[in-house]
Amino acid sequence: MTMRLDQLAMLNRLVAERDRLIVQRDLLTTGRGLAVQFNGAAFDATVHNLVRPVIVGEMNGRLRRIEADLKGLGVEI
Repeated sequence: MTMRLDQLAMLNRLVAERDRLIVQRDLLTTGRGLAVQFNGAAFDATVHNLVRPVIVGEMNGRLRRIEADLKGLGVEI
């Protein structure tokens, strides 16, 4: 498959978003980078441990969609 030059900006945007999500997901999976607040009050580690898998799952879903788009443009991942 050949990519058109007008697709280059979209490719760059997708790669940058993929890279950003990978960094964020990796931070979350190591137990860092998550702060949950409600009305200015921070929640404890128990709440963080409850919501972390949901957030990581959403990030993985977004990564899968981005990677499908990249494959559609002919990029091997």
